[in-house]
Amino acid sequence: MNPGRRMTRRSHPGEAFTLVELLAAIGVIAILAALLIPGMKNAVAKSKETKCVANLRQIGAAFIMYAGEHNGRIGNYDTDNLLGWGGNPPMWGGPSLSQRTLGPYLPNAEVFHCPADIGGAGGNDLKNSNFKWAGNSYEVANSTERGVTYLSASNGYRPGNSVPGTLAAVEEPSKVILAFDATFLRSPTVYWHPKDRSNVALLDGHVESMPNQWGRAYPKNPEGFSFGWNGWGQGGLWDDGQK
Repeated sequence: MNPGRRMTRRSHPGEAFTLVELLAAIGVIAILAALLIPGMKNAVAKSKETKCVANLRQIGAAFIMYAGEHNGRIGNYDTDNLLGWGGNPPMWGGPSLSQRTLGPYLPNAEVFHCPADIGGAGGNDLKNSNFKWAGNSYEVANSTERGVTYLSASNGYRPGNSVPGTLAAVEEPSKVILAFDATFLRSPTVYWHPKDRSNVALLDGHVESMPNQWGRAYPKNPEGFSFGWNGWGQGGLWDDGQK
């Protein structure tokens, strides 16, 4: 090699991307991301909904097992309807799993946790889900047809003198709401799942994903209050497909 010869860098076609090729590659990646990300979000939402349905099935089965050991009676609304189902919410010193009415029939407290449970519960941003605030993502329906006959009660949070009815007394348990996604939120909604749907356990133990017709629970009432039903689709909250 001649040491006096100047070395020159040779360019070879195909060894590097041109600017046009690089921009084209970025464009393809952006298109693929736009196509894939919504699908991934939908898959995650569907997974949460499926888990929620499984939770409510277990809760429904636990109610039925409880009734089987208590002369067919489901249990008092007074002690069960607060989100903790058994007394005060955990943040107020309220129930562990063993203290809940359904505790002995369920594997762990996570059954009470819907992964789609959304925040602002109880006006406490640090407890940004119903489960974190009150230990339960679900609520029991306030319903005489659910199996509760009101005689008297001291208040909605402590045991009163209500006498629970029996499963045998319910004519159409497949059309009576038992438990559902809770609504104790500062800006309450009645759905957490895709297509404005909420999961609802019926008294016969099956679970349905129902579309609701209202964006908020009791929109004219103070925020944060829950609601219940006396039967299928009562109050126009649920679209049962039979209207």
